[in-house]
Amino acid sequence: MGLIRTGLLVACVALPSILSAQIRPDQPLRHFLIPMFNEENGFLSWELRGLEGIYKSPRESIIIGLDLTIFSGDEHVRVENRIRSPRARIHLEEGRAEGDSSLFVTGPNFSLTGEDWTWDGTHRAISVRRSARVTFDEAIDILR
Repeated sequence: MGLIRTGLLVACVALPSILSAQIRPDQPLRHFLIPMFNEENGFLSWELRGLEGIYKSPRESIIIGLDLTIFSGDEHVRVENRIRSPRARIHLEEGRAEGDSSLFVTGPNFSLTGEDWTWDGTHRAISVRRSARVTFDEAIDILR
C-alpha cells in the first residue's frame, strides 16, 4: 500500500512537468474549450471554443472557428449571447476579441451579422463597423 501511495505522489508531482514539457506555443491548439469565471462570484461568465488556436504572444492569439458563448455570470448561468466568426484575434487578459471576417451573433430575440467587429467583454459590448444587419424576433414599437 505504501508503494502505491508513493507512486501516486510521484505521478501527481511529476505530471505538471511532463504536461508543460509537451505544450509548445509554436503548435496550434485544436478543438479546444476555455471557460472564464466571474472574479467576484466564481460563476461562469463566458466560454471560448475554437477549431484551432494559434499562439501569437502572451497577449494575443488567433482563433479559427471562434464560438464564444456569453453567460449571465450569476447562479442562473443563463446564455446571453453567442458570437461566431470564422477567424478572430482574441486578447484573453483584456476579455476582448476582434476580427475583419464575418460575424454572427445571436441573443434573446435578435441576431446580428456584419464584418470588421470588436467584442469588449468588460463592457459587454459588440461593435460592428461594416455590413451590419440586425434582425429582431419580436415587434418593436419605435413610436413610444
